[in-house]
Amino acid sequence: MAWIPNQLPTAWFANWTSDGTDVTLPIASVPELTAAEADVTTGDIRKIMYAILERCWVKWNSLAIADRSTKMVLTKSSSVEAATGIITTVFTYTFKNTITAQDVADEA
Repeated sequence: MAWIPNQLPTAWFANWTSDGTDVTLPIASVPELTAAEADVTTGDIRKIMYAILERCWVKWNSLAIADRSTKMVLTKSSSVEAATGIITTVFTYTFKNTITAQDVADEA
């Protein structure tokens, strides 16, 4: 396939929309996120961020290596603390940027 069709936000999040001012991301497009966690007054930004990062990781990991970006690389690792049963998850998102614009470099 190649990266180009995979760069679209709609390839990563179902029903993503944009009107030039606002973007809309339905909660259902982020499987790890619940309405309660995303609630404006009672939600938890940690859960929102984790859910979005996890969704991006799942999409990235589902792509064939030849279809992944070479200017954006996602990695994830997890470890378990046996005594506490706590899982520590580390997401690393690496972007190769152009110097002049501090913007993600083109794939070409």
